[in-house]
This record gives sequence, C-alpha cells and structure tokens, in this order.
Amino acid sequence: MALLKKGSRTRPWVRQPARGRTLEHLFSGKPNLVLARECTYAKIDKQSHHRSATATLLSDLRASERNLSMPILIDGHNLIGRLSDLRLDDPDDEAKLVARLRTYGTRTRKHITVVFDHGMPGGYSRDLSSGGVKVIFASFGRTADGILRERIRRVRDPLSLTVVTSDHEIITAAQARGAGVMRSEEFANRLTGSRSEDDAGDDAKGEAPISEEEIEEWLRLFQGSDR
Repeated sequence: MALLKKGSRTRPWVRQPARGRTLEHLFSGKPNLVLARECTYAKIDKQSHHRSATATLLSDLRASERNLSMPILIDGHNLIGRLSDLRLDDPDDEAKLVARLRTYGTRTRKHITVVFDHGMPGGYSRDLSSGGVKVIFASFGRTADGILRERIRRVRDPLSLTVVTSDHEIITAAQARGAGVMRSEEFANRLTGSRSEDDAGDDAKGEAPISEEEIEEWLRLFQGSDR
C-alpha cells in the first residue's frame, strides 16, 4: 500500500470507496463511525430538503409571473349579458363595461382585449382603449365571434391566453389550441367581487368613488368615437 509522508510521520492513503458504493458500505462494520454516519445523513437530508424547497419556491414565482403576464381575450357582449347591472339594449353598455375592465386590469395587472360587435368602421378604438384595455369593434360584414376565433388561431403562445366567453364555438376553438377558458358567468362574478372589494377599500381609505363627471366623460368619448 502506498504511503503518504506528512512532516516526519507517515500514514497510509485512505482507500476511496469503489464507484457505486453507498455510505452504508463505507460505514459498515465500523461502530465508531456510526455517529459520523448519522450526522452525514442528516446533512444530506437537510441539503436535499433545502434544494427541494428552493425549487418549489422558484416554480411558484415563475408561475406567479406567468399568471401576471397572461393576457385575457373577452367576448364583450357575451360578458355584458351575464352582468346583472348592465343591459345589452343600453346604448352605452360597451363604455360602461370598458370602464369596469380598466379597474379590474389595473388591480390585477392583466392585459385585456375585449371585442364587440357592430363597430363602424370597426377595428381598434383609440378613444376607448387605455389603462391596459384594448377595445376592438367588428366592422361591417364581420362578427366579434369571428374575430375572436381568428385571434385564438393566430396567437403565438396560446397556453398563456385566457379566453372569456360562454359561446360554445369559441370555447371549442380555444380548447383546441390549449388556451385557458373562463366562462362569462364566472368572470362576471369576479368583476362584481372586485368592484365590491374596491368600493370597500375606497371607503376604508376615505377615497371618493368614480364621479358622475368621469362617467359622463367616458360616455362622451364613446359616443363621439367612430363605430
């Protein structure tokens, strides 16, 4: 056996365990090393637990970041029909929904696109789009349903998209591409709940709710836009 010189003393090399041998093999038959073995196992368990906890935390953080950045595509009139305080025969129903979506988008930091029917000349509405909410009207000869299906078909990352609708054809198109689907009834409940929470928070902070003048300004912009 080879010897290792250290100063004036010599000591044998400590043979390394063969590849594939476990700590049990290393400590087997050596009662004086039992304590060292248990300490080693405890250290390994602690390190493994720490790595597992760290990996779980990183996974949760990434999921949270993805959730914050996930865009929402909304079937506008389909959603209005599920809100108890909005009516489809109201000429200002779209503007009122957009105002509520702006509040929701600001609170949740979501990017929202809402598509409505009956737009003249149609397309992107500069007057109503703001605050993280993009508003699109279907032009003459097109429908909101068709625009929604087209956007679902062309989206680059469908797994990050959430589609809000209760229309069966749009739901089928979204599911076929792996996009998330939330029915309008459920999202309406979220809007109603978030509005109640915001009102309660405003009361607690002594903040005034949206004024009549602000609502009238929104309606003026909406009525004056080319649809």
